[in-house]
Amino acid sequence: MFSEERKHKRYSMFYSLTILFTTIASILTTTFLSLNQSVKQYPQLYWTTFTLSLCVSIVNALSSFYKWDRKYFLLFEISNKLETEVWSYIELIGSYKGKLSTHREKLKLFLSRIEALSNTLNKNLLSLEEKDDDKVALKPPVYYIPQTFRSQQQRQAFRSEFRRSFK
Repeated sequence: MFSEERKHKRYSMFYSLTILFTTIASILTTTFLSLNQSVKQYPQLYWTTFTLSLCVSIVNALSSFYKWDRKYFLLFEISNKLETEVWSYIELIGSYKGKLSTHREKLKLFLSRIEALSNTLNKNLLSLEEKDDDKVALKPPVYYIPQTFRSQQQRQAFRSEFRRSFK
């Protein structure tokens, strides 16, 4: 549970800094571009704008590569659910509620739910790491075949004509 908390804090920091830097740098870039209409006027301002724009691109690329935003929201959701479970168990409310129920009786239920949340988190983090967004772009396009083609031959003719139009 504590490792998820540390992960959440780390990704929260990365996500917040990325958003903050991107927002401020984007505003400054547009401001500098409007101030400096030509390179001959202020070459330092031109190169500052160019460098700032490049930094924004690099930070955005790093953020999407490491998926800080997705990990942040996933860890935020899981940490909220963990906190809810802990407080429900401590107060014996919700699914832990019952006549004369004690913490000892509900401990097994509590631990199973915490374990389920931990497994969900690990599974989702693993799927985030395994999922490669670039592979989606490399998949062949899905061809729309109108329903008016009743026979298999009509469908094949349409597919071959459609594919030839892209060659």
